[in-house]
Amino acid sequence: MDAPADLRILVVDDDDGMRSSLRTLLDAVLGIPTETAESVDAALRKIADDEDLCVLTDLRMPGRDGFSLLSDLRSRGRTNPVIVMSAYGEVAMAVRAMKEGADDFIEKPFEQDDLLAALERVRARHDARQRAAARISATHRLASLSPREGEVLSALMAGGNSRTIAAQLGISARTVEEYRRLLHVKTQTRSLPELLRLAIAADWRPDAPP
Repeated sequence: MDAPADLRILVVDDDDGMRSSLRTLLDAVLGIPTETAESVDAALRKIADDEDLCVLTDLRMPGRDGFSLLSDLRSRGRTNPVIVMSAYGEVAMAVRAMKEGADDFIEKPFEQDDLLAALERVRARHDARQRAAARISATHRLASLSPREGEVLSALMAGGNSRTIAAQLGISARTVEEYRRLLHVKTQTRSLPELLRLAIAADWRPDAPP
């Protein structure tokens, strides 16, 4: 099984040997950029605002444990994907962790393919959440457009330029240019490619704008 693309891992475990072996497997063998942290506080400092960092954490650690890490991440509004590692026979703890915000769990000892499968699952779910959040944000930014501005955006999405859009809508090219300026102001975009990417993220369709 191949490693999920564009994945970066933070291994959180108080066991030096486990951290070292997982980093060797993930980073050196599988080519997945990997950092390690020996405690919850160290992990939180490394995560900071990096919501694309996937957390692979042990549940049982002295002091603040994996449940504390989950609680802190969620209370801070972090959306980092989290996989918890539980020893054989601790399935009930793993289930509790998932109820408290973990995305997946893997039982120790585990095989390389088991770990990769868990990473692939959480990467797919994280990407889906990010796309959904981007769509909501983009839709919100487009919500204030007037019907005419929506028509101009739809025409731009269909590949029109100011001259062809003017002919299509029965207005002057200068008026189209003014609508294009207003589109950038209202959507807080600075270029046509940026505006079009925003429209695509919102699933804006030329024949059926939201």
